[in-house]
Amino acid sequence: MHPSNREIKRIARAQLGGQYRLPVLAELIVALLPSLVLLPFSYLLTNTASLLQNIIYDLAYFIVLILSAVLGAGRMHLQLNLARRKPFSLSDLLRCFKVRPDTYILAFLLYVVYALPFLAVNIAFGILSVTVPAFREAPWPVAAFLIQVLLFIMTIAILLRYAMVFPLLLDDPGKKVRAAFQESRRLMDGNCKRLLLLLLSFLGYALLGLMSLGVGFLWINPYLVQSLIVFYQDLTGELSPASAENEGASSQSSFAQP
Repeated sequence: MHPSNREIKRIARAQLGGQYRLPVLAELIVALLPSLVLLPFSYLLTNTASLLQNIIYDLAYFIVLILSAVLGAGRMHLQLNLARRKPFSLSDLLRCFKVRPDTYILAFLLYVVYALPFLAVNIAFGILSVTVPAFREAPWPVAAFLIQVLLFIMTIAILLRYAMVFPLLLDDPGKKVRAAFQESRRLMDGNCKRLLLLLLSFLGYALLGLMSLGVGFLWINPYLVQSLIVFYQDLTGELSPASAENEGASSQSSFAQP
């Protein structure tokens, strides 16, 4: 029987325990480094920017987005080591740049492809509503909204089904991307709703993060990633009932310390 999402989050807190410092620092690097790399290109975006300048910025933004995905995979590697009580350090962030980075880049690009129908329809209806007056009149706005909602739901369902691709690639760097997607689909069969509810349970934390002007996400995101790792451990059978009880015991002992 699978643990409840409440239990998954409790185990995630136990795994983090008193070791929050490095995950928080890793989150800070993952959040700030891409922005710093993109900063020089932001000066291209002026009111008088040419088409070429806009293209250069968009290209730089996409490249930084890809590199951010690889960096994020490194952050997950760090927290996987933490969950398994293995040595972990900030150098884990660079691990995916050293060990077959092409697999993580390809996996990210496939995610983008899965989201393209939703994005393309959004752009198409946006352009039509501006250029064709008839598309601002009924029933087109309602039809556009319904189509967007349907595609959004389909996109979320697809992304949930392949949510375990990155941890699978981290556990087996030699695995082909296609095989990782197939394995993720197998693991998530019947578990997409559980994962969606787990993600939705962090909405309250996200609100607190926004109220703190984003500072709170330095603690919220490591907690979320650790919960996803526990979810992955459960799906793969790594999270046995005995290990879950041990995590609970260590959590209680750590909170009992002054």
